[in-house]
Amino acid sequence: MIKTINSVLILSLSLLFWACKTTANDDGSIHFSDRSFDKDYSLKGQVLQMHLRGKPLSYTLIKDSVLLLNYWESDTFLIDLVNVNTGAKIKSIARKGKGPKEFLNATVKYKSLNDKYFSIHDVVKQSFTRYNIDSLLIYNSYSGIEYKIPSFAQDFAFFRDDSIILYNSNYLIVDNGPLNGNAISPIYCIKMSESTDSTCHKLDSLLRPKYFASNVSNGTFLISPDKQSIWLVDSYSDEISVYNSNFSLIKRYKGPGKLSPKYEIRPDSAVYFRDGKYYRSFYPSFASKNFIYLLHIGVDGIDLNFAKVERPVSVLKIDWRGNLVSRYTIKDYLYNISISSDEKYLYGTTVKSFGDSARLIRYMLK
Repeated sequence: MIKTINSVLILSLSLLFWACKTTANDDGSIHFSDRSFDKDYSLKGQVLQMHLRGKPLSYTLIKDSVLLLNYWESDTFLIDLVNVNTGAKIKSIARKGKGPKEFLNATVKYKSLNDKYFSIHDVVKQSFTRYNIDSLLIYNSYSGIEYKIPSFAQDFAFFRDDSIILYNSNYLIVDNGPLNGNAISPIYCIKMSESTDSTCHKLDSLLRPKYFASNVSNGTFLISPDKQSIWLVDSYSDEISVYNSNFSLIKRYKGPGKLSPKYEIRPDSAVYFRDGKYYRSFYPSFASKNFIYLLHIGVDGIDLNFAKVERPVSVLKIDWRGNLVSRYTIKDYLYNISISSDEKYLYGTTVKSFGDSARLIRYMLK
């Protein structure tokens, strides 16, 4: 009897403690804060020196020894594959140019240790190219597979074996309703076979919005290893929305802050942050088999004429069930992260000021 009473008491105290860590809002969302994490660590990084042939935009680890070095500009190739341990160049990809298999602009997207590929987004050509990592390292002639995307697609992710989900940047909720009647969800799904210029032009025409929200609407997709849930990490408000495989919203987390931007519509029908303020909640985040690593900065309505975006960040470690695992505070400004396969190291891209040459920093995770 005493053992039973003790067990009930322990369970009750555990539930009470969890309730203190997170709270349910009236709209059913779950709110959390920095203090909701049991473990809070402060990380100090080590700058890694790389041999550069230009001004780097970002660094992304795709294997434990292979680094993608993404350049702002180049007359030849926009991306180098480099050995992170020795600094030696392995090969260059993403040739600059207007022809087939060439790029006018290149931004690396690698989101998860579960992926055997990464993508290069060319926002000018409205396309992205997927590279199988092993094929790229083995075959000199390998050039990836190109996919066309409509202009409203801010982010993208492969879903199942035949589909691509796109972030619809014209989706925006204002006064508890969608701003554009033809953009009632942030997720738009197309078949890989539909990823052509003609189909994308038709989609842009069909889904042409009344108000253009791409200045203030963006997010990052992270797909669970079992492909049963889609996590959408908002770029400008402190929200993470979880959808099931049918694209229905099943859960929403709000935190760790309370960023809630205000908007204004200008005469050109474009939507901006009100009074020219700037907001930023999450930068592109990263995932592994068991965990999600959210890169949070929490810029809450600053005037860029008088305040800098570059400031310390935090990385929030959450498992796929939504349990809050660890919070890492980092005194450096980071806007891109990747994780080693053993999840012992975090690699981040940092700059002192926007437009500067980026540096690579490595942190040991605890």
